[in-house]
Amino acid sequence: MRIQFLALLFLIFFNSCSSSPIREPSSLNLRENCFEALSYFQDRYIKGLKESQILDGELTPINNRERSEVELSMKFSEVEGELTGIHRGAGSTDPTFYALDDGIKVVWKEHKKIKLSNYRAEVLAFELDRLWGFNLVPETVERSIDGGVGSVQLFKESITGPLLKYNIKNNMSEEAIARVQHNLSKQSMFDYLIENNDRNVNNYLFTLEGELYSIDNAASFTGIGFYQKSFAAREEDIKAFLSTDEGEAVFKNIVSNYDESFKKQIIEYIGKKDARRFLERIEKIILIND
Repeated sequence: MRIQFLALLFLIFFNSCSSSPIREPSSLNLRENCFEALSYFQDRYIKGLKESQILDGELTPINNRERSEVELSMKFSEVEGELTGIHRGAGSTDPTFYALDDGIKVVWKEHKKIKLSNYRAEVLAFELDRLWGFNLVPETVERSIDGGVGSVQLFKESITGPLLKYNIKNNMSEEAIARVQHNLSKQSMFDYLIENNDRNVNNYLFTLEGELYSIDNAASFTGIGFYQKSFAAREEDIKAFLSTDEGEAVFKNIVSNYDESFKKQIIEYIGKKDARRFLERIEKIILIND
């Protein structure tokens, strides 16, 4: 039945593209020819990609946030060479590790049209992290390398999540354990907001001092992922974080930045449909904390 529906939709789409320009739902850019229209059809309805995974507009800082020196270096410095001896993991984004000519180390994820890959989500997760004050996501910017577009994220010298329980038991102070538990609650709230359904133990890092780095946000905002958790499953973590001084400050930042300009920028990043679902999650957090 689904195949018949797609075939009918394809015929309608093909006939319309031969007689009138096709508009992309989020950016409303005119598609100049049938090749682009058919490519869009394949990406959206055959591959099942989300709008944000096929958009190509430039990504700019949310609310005109000023980029740091590190971010500017990551975006514009020349690539010196690929780093070796780093475990890549088994993720679908297949990252590459580079050293820039100013010594900064970065993780490069080139844009790929697959379900769990979305460089725009990586960049937006960082922008929201800084705008709201979570301070979990390493610096992440959009850039081009060797003709490809994607995201680069600051490489962090840290420990991978699967080793957390061992280090809590053997190598971390009580203060560090308390900090990492607090940060895990904070990460749970952040993941609810950005709809990161791919946060497993391989998708965050930590230090022996209890700091946490929320990496691998490529599946966010789309509803895609193998580790989906409802609000009910996160409610205890969310309320625990909101009850802290840091949580109160984050909540104030969320509310103060929630305006029409913010909503428009989110649509430019990820398209109308995914933006609507994301904004509904913000409103739910605002409601439960009032």
